[in-house]
Amino acid sequence: VSVQRISALSVVMIYGKVNSTKRLDFLRQVVPRATRLAWLWGDSLSFETLAGGRWDAAAEAKRTATALGFETRFRPIHTPQDIEAAFDELSSWRPQAITAGGMQIWTARQRVADLAVRNRLPSAFTDWEIAQAALEIEQAQAGLQGTRAGGD
Repeated sequence: VSVQRISALSVVMIYGKVNSTKRLDFLRQVVPRATRLAWLWGDSLSFETLAGGRWDAAAEAKRTATALGFETRFRPIHTPQDIEAAFDELSSWRPQAITAGGMQIWTARQRVADLAVRNRLPSAFTDWEIAQAALEIEQAQAGLQGTRAGGD
């Protein structure tokens, strides 16, 4: 499957400052003209450090996204039901790429992948299962389109 055929491009990364930067850098390379990045997050965006302080993942992600030329909108996801509302809310803003992670996202991974593919959003996820679901949806759609083109 070529890069041009896949609308929900996905990459597997884990949590953390460095990997968040790599995920965003990947999206920048895949969609160099994109300026609006939707960010769904299913866990707390603030973490305790070993030194006893706090690390604000949202602030760090926003700095990284801004440095890469993205305007970012964060949407916290507390329950799987929040995902549909988040996509509805974000659709009026017209994001050009999406990244997502956290336990609530992983729990509803099939739905997140389906909405990312349906909205044709290049995507970078924190969990390989979400990326795999998006790829399977995209391949199934490509197969259906090929069948329609060849059989009609």
